[in-house]
Amino acid sequence: MATYNTVIKKRNATNNGWDSVLPITIAENVLINAEGDTLATHLADFTQQIPYAVTAGSANAYTAATAPALPALVAGVAIAVKIHAANTGAATLNWNGKGAKSIKNPDGTNVESGDLAVGGVFTLRYDGTNFILQGKGGVKLTGTAVAADVLSGKTFYRDNAKTKLTGTIPSKGAQTYTPTTTNQTIATGQYLSGVQTILGSPNLIPANIKEGVNIFGKIGTLVPISYAAKNVSFSISASTSSYGYTYSEYFTIDNLNFTPRQIFASATHRQGVNEKSGHLAYGDYLTARVNGSYGGWVEFSDVVFSPGQVTGRFAHYKDSSSVSGYSSGTIFFILA
Repeated sequence: MATYNTVIKKRNATNNGWDSVLPITIAENVLINAEGDTLATHLADFTQQIPYAVTAGSANAYTAATAPALPALVAGVAIAVKIHAANTGAATLNWNGKGAKSIKNPDGTNVESGDLAVGGVFTLRYDGTNFILQGKGGVKLTGTAVAADVLSGKTFYRDNAKTKLTGTIPSKGAQTYTPTTTNQTIATGQYLSGVQTILGSPNLIPANIKEGVNIFGKIGTLVPISYAAKNVSFSISASTSSYGYTYSEYFTIDNLNFTPRQIFASATHRQGVNEKSGHLAYGDYLTARVNGSYGGWVEFSDVVFSPGQVTGRFAHYKDSSSVSGYSSGTIFFILA
């Protein structure tokens, strides 16, 4: 069946032409689609049309009225409302007296305090059981962090997008630690924002640590030096006719609190009128004597080291039988 445009005309007052006739209709009689729906029917279809209203009632128990009125509360109908009072918890909406229905988030949970802010415009669509808040999507916050888990001054949201929290973990800047006789600790519960330097030393080696002492896992091998300052004198006279060695009496130095290994003395050697002074030494890795000006010398002889004690004597050597000889001196130092 073909569709034609129809123009209605009538003769004008002077009967010499035609005037157009414009029909007047009302909304209820205007067809808006091929199914024969009228404009009035369309306006009353709240699944296709979303009316607007300002809520009334009390916070958490809202009411709304629209014109035309909601004919029936069925699944799919929707309404846009401007909130007159912010909710403080779970809320309901009663639209045109069709009964209070819960307002839910898209995930089915109740709206929380402040979700419906005063002055805010929200679209609600009825799913047959509840009004579902439209446009509220995104990931639901399910964090578990607390302030003590977040750096001081930094903000975060844990499980409520409306509640901003501030961290409390303190920061610790760069610091240098010098080893002491007691432990030094870096406390827990803080953020190390700078390099923490614990000083070391190339001198921290076993050879520099007393034998048997453990310093940070280094076992010392250094044997400490024990010593004793003494004042034990001697003198030896050699006659003119003597030749070679002349010995002093034995000396004994005891009551030492260590086992000696080295002994030192100052000495003077004279042969005839020629005299020479110096130091004597005897023990581990060293032997020293005082040589005379024209031959001969003085030295330690028959030295025996034992725990807490050293014994021995001095020897004067003269290489001429035509002059007299003489040596004297003093033991002044003993080393372990």
